[in-house]
Amino acid sequence: MIHLKETGLVFLGAILAVIGQWYLTSKGPKIIYKCPIREIKVGQELQCTDFTLNSEKTKWDFGDGKPSIDITTKKAEEIKHRYEEHGIFHITIDAEANFGAQQARDGFDITVKETYLLKSPFNIKILGIAAANTSTEQITFPISQLKDDHPSMSSDTRSYSIPLPPLDPALKIKGTRFVENSANNAAHIIVPILSPNQAAVNFTLTSGPLYDRWRGWLTGDAIITAEREIPGSEFILENDLYISSYADYSIQTKVDVKSLERVLIVDAKTGETLAEGTPNKPLISVRGDIEFSLINRSIGSLSLIANPYTKKTSD
Repeated sequence: MIHLKETGLVFLGAILAVIGQWYLTSKGPKIIYKCPIREIKVGQELQCTDFTLNSEKTKWDFGDGKPSIDITTKKAEEIKHRYEEHGIFHITIDAEANFGAQQARDGFDITVKETYLLKSPFNIKILGIAAANTSTEQITFPISQLKDDHPSMSSDTRSYSIPLPPLDPALKIKGTRFVENSANNAAHIIVPILSPNQAAVNFTLTSGPLYDRWRGWLTGDAIITAEREIPGSEFILENDLYISSYADYSIQTKVDVKSLERVLIVDAKTGETLAEGTPNKPLISVRGDIEFSLINRSIGSLSLIANPYTKKTSD
């Protein structure tokens, strides 16, 4: 009887061991990361994000002899690194779980190109001008016109054109309509646009002959729909960025370049405008020696690329 009980316990222990091994294996580390740039320049910051799952410790080794970055949290972590020499480096990512019993490894190559230093480094301020916006407004003008003259023995029709007061110059008319309150013998009522910020009310009224003396009138509202352009606001993208070489510089402010109408690059010391233009297009320095490009490396993440400018024959 005792022998059977001991055999049962051994058998149960074996089953639990198999289940435990299966559980540990199924919950092993899974390396997940995002590193959109695989080619940078010396001194440029490499930015990656680690999303590794089921890991107690994840280590990033950048292959250049510098200390690795160790991650022990279970949330997404930003990984940043700068290379001081050019070449091709292999980045190794190691993850472990269950006190090292389970391990995973992944990696990729990163190409680091040589950086060309500027003879005269300088500091810049980058200003963004948001795209202009519009607001819609409705303006109402009351209209009241009576025709009660009787100039002949027959009915008489007269045309009227009443200019409305000009709108604020910042407003542009987009549509017009007329709403009648009361009308008698009124016809051909229209609200034509005379200029971008002014309209009129045109109509006809008819009154009766001398012997009858019926009248014509029109009362109502001319309703103007107009748009007001709201200029884009100016804000600082980078207050003091040191430009020492032709390289790719990370911008701290998070913004989508599509929301910007223009970009200004200003000398932080003198206030001189060095370059001005549209995002995602080259901005040529007024000094004629450097070309800037402001781009989104990822959603909201900005980079300023500084390259030597070579004048083209079509420029």
